[in-house]
Parts: sequence; C-alpha cells; structure tokens
Amino acid sequence: MTDAQGLDTVEQADVDQAFEELVGDLDKLGQAGFSEEQIERLQAKLPAKAVKARKQGGQQLSYIEAHYAIRRANEIFGFDGWSQEELINECISQTEGVNRYGDAAWSVSYRARVRVTVCAGDKTVVREDTGYGHGSGMKDLGLAHESAGKEAVSDALKRALRTFGDQFGLALYDKDKPNVEGEVDEPLPTGKKRQRKQAEEKPPPNGNGEKRKLPEKEALAAFTERCEIATADLIDQMLVEWKYDSLAAVAPDDRRAFYIELRDRSIALQEMAEGS
Repeated sequence: MTDAQGLDTVEQADVDQAFEELVGDLDKLGQAGFSEEQIERLQAKLPAKAVKARKQGGQQLSYIEAHYAIRRANEIFGFDGWSQEELINECISQTEGVNRYGDAAWSVSYRARVRVTVCAGDKTVVREDTGYGHGSGMKDLGLAHESAGKEAVSDALKRALRTFGDQFGLALYDKDKPNVEGEVDEPLPTGKKRQRKQAEEKPPPNGNGEKRKLPEKEALAAFTERCEIATADLIDQMLVEWKYDSLAAVAPDDRRAFYIELRDRSIALQEMAEGS
C-alpha cells in the first residue's frame, strides 16, 4: 500500500513537471514567429490608394510602387527587422536605334535577383525573386543603364516582398481584387486617346473668340500633358539642377531651354513606361 502510494506520488510529480515543460515550450513556440499585430497587418486588405494602373500591351496592369512596398515593410517588420540583398544585377540586352523623332537612342534591359530577409520572432524568413528593368529610347547610354538597373532591382524587391501577402501587392494577382479595399483608379489615357481627351477638356475661348490664356501653373500642367507625362518630381529635380527655387523664378531667357529639356526628359520617361 505504501509502495503503491509512493509510486502514485512520484508519477503525479512527473506528470506535473512534464506539463510545466510543455506549457513553457508552447510559450516559446508562440514567440517564434510574427507577432499578432504583424499578422493582423499582413492579413489586412491592400488600400486602393496605394495601387497604380497603366496600360500595357492593350491590357490594364495594376501595381504598387517600390517606395510603398519599402515603407510598408518598415512599418510591419520594423526598420531593423528586415533587409534586402542584391544577388544579381546584370545587363541582358543593349541595342542602339532611333527614337520617334529620328534621333539616335539606346535601349537597355537588365535582370536582377534580390533576397529579402525578415526577422519573425526568433526565426528568420528568407525570400528571393527576379525582376526586370528597361531603359528605352534614351540618348545617354549611361542614363539608360542606370534606369534599367534601378528598375530591375525595384521589380525584384517587390516580387520578393509579394510573398508576404496582400499588403505587398499579392492582392493584385486576383482578377476580381477582393482583397483590395476601395476602387482602383483607371490608368491615364495615352497617345491618340489622351489627345482626344485633352481636346474635350480644352479651355473655352474668351469673349473675343481667342483661346483663354492659362495661368503659369496651368500652362505648365498643360505642357507636361502634351509631353504625355506630368510629374512634379521631374520638375523639382530640374529646378534644383538649374539652381532655381521655383518655376516662377526661372529667368525669361532660360525658360524656353528649360521647357525643351523638360519635354525631352518627359518623352524619355514615357517611352520607358510604354516599353516596360
């Protein structure tokens, strides 16, 4: 009887100890991955305002920009919780030809592979993917290489992050986009469609039957639209290069040259977008 009671006591103690160890292991297991807050963010729908759209090959393509993907990675994983490594970034094509105006121009294509490493609790998650970039119709060969190389790395980075879910663009691969929150904007028209749209939106004539004179900002917007691209970043970049703090400050003698250069850069950017 005593031996049996003693045996029962020892067995119960062993069970209690095993249970405590199991609970401890489960607690550790809960910490060995993304936190509940991180999982909640990763499972959230992609905001429609983050989605961009463009026409390519007669189809509408939806995508997120690289800067948005990087910002979301910082917000979800932490500034020190993830990293990217450029494994490959190589030129796969380089040809010399002419642009739409008959000027000599270069077209360059790059392929890049990027590895993304994310800290998830005491685990490390590693994802890789390949991206491509193109620099088309550019007069400067160095600029064509730079544009194609950067675009390839950005494309590969977005593709690698995409494997972490809808917040990084996975939602856009579903045709119906049920995991996109809100309505995605239609892409801007290009080419002849844009010209027709501009004709419809042309400013009405004044009382003398003449075209209404546009204020400076509207004139610039109309000008950049004629170049088939309107980007404040490009204008700001050129103002810095020309050492002006605003468009209004551009000297009259410099203004025509400024607009010509803006036109050339805008056309080059549009050709890159159409070729990508």
